[in-house]
Amino acid sequence: MDELVEKAKNGDKEAFIRCINAINKKMYYIAKSKLKYEEDIKEVIQETILECYKSIKKLKDISKFEKWVIKLLINNCNDYYRRKKNVSFTEYSEEVLETNNAEGEIFNVNSKIDFSYLINMLNSEDRLIFTLYYSSGYSTAEIAKIININENTIKSRLKRCRERIGKFIERWEETSEGK
Repeated sequence: MDELVEKAKNGDKEAFIRCINAINKKMYYIAKSKLKYEEDIKEVIQETILECYKSIKKLKDISKFEKWVIKLLINNCNDYYRRKKNVSFTEYSEEVLETNNAEGEIFNVNSKIDFSYLINMLNSEDRLIFTLYYSSGYSTAEIAKIININENTIKSRLKRCRERIGKFIERWEETSEGK
């Protein structure tokens, strides 16, 4: 990857496209953890790619390309959210969760929990941390650097996320056994 980044830094457009394609799924999941609507997610990702393309020559350490892009993406998501002043994703997701839970729609036809509902139970920052750790495979130290939070705080938030999701799963299992 470093070789591709170096080529991209020297103006090779094809190399830049390959670098972005290598991390595009991570970018999508991270943006999705911060924003509610698909159109917004796509727009922010496009803005981030354009910003990266314009400023890649300023990247000092090519080995940190992915973290640099992710940090720009997170900042762009936050800026976009402030600009649009959308309804809070967390408020929306909790409202949807309560509605779906009351109506029994949180489960799919195979009586499995929809993982997206579990993730949506978390607040925006915890959802980002959870996504960076479990979906994107970053270590707690890397996440701490990306979002400028102490690594121990990252660890405790991940623990609380797992506990919250675990409690929900336990309640679901208890109610599904009674059916």
